Amino acid sequence: GHLVRDDSISKRRDEVIEKRGEHSYYLRPRKSTVSDHPDEVDHTFERQMLAHAIFQTPEYHPILKELDINTSSHSLKSQAVVVQGALERLKEIQNCVGDETLFNLKMLNKSLNITKGAVINHWLNDRVASRKSQLKKALQDGYLKSVSVQEGIIDTDEADELAAVLAKDLILVEGIYVERLDVAAEMVDGSSARITDKRTQKKRLVGLQGTITALQKEHMDC
Repeated sequence: GHLVRDDSISKRRDEVIEKRGEHSYYLRPRKSTVSDHPDEVDHTFERQMLAHAIFQTPEYHPILKELDINTSSHSLKSQAVVVQGALERLKEIQNCVGDETLFNLKMLNKSLNITKGAVINHWLNDRVASRKSQLKKALQDGYLKSVSVQEGIIDTDEADELAAVLAKDLILVEGIYVERLDVAAEMVDGSSARITDKRTQKKRLVGLQGTITALQKEHMDC
């Protein structure tokens, strides 16, 4: 997930607030108790989920073999050119570069975001181990046990509601993500790359579409 990280999304805070609202996931008026937990720009479809989808897509396996896991830099530019070429467009989609809809960016309280990230990491690890569980249920359990509830940022009823909102938004964004990958695949045909490179790149994007579509269906069925 580090390779598709783009710290510049924090600079788009005003854009996201204008498009999505100042506190997209707040379920009640702000209280003074949350003053130490500022809002931050959050990915609805997390970087960890994109990384998971890439690893689950066979067409990307040759690229994964080219990853330099020993480099101290988490920048995509530190990787081989073939890796950069395969992941750069995904990094742009993930961070809504040049995308005025900002479909994958919203504001979320920092404390709530930390809990969300931890829950998703645990859920992904379970999925890799073939221990599939409902993400919505995992989010509910995670928020109920979180510091956010203990500190009064949300109460137990709001923890359930927040989990439902996050799960619903994820399904929506996964659908848009697939659409963006479809556009990216079409753009490959108009690129200056060699025919064989175009075919390979297009197969990767189409394969990833299938993986994310399967994730979306899994979330819809839960």
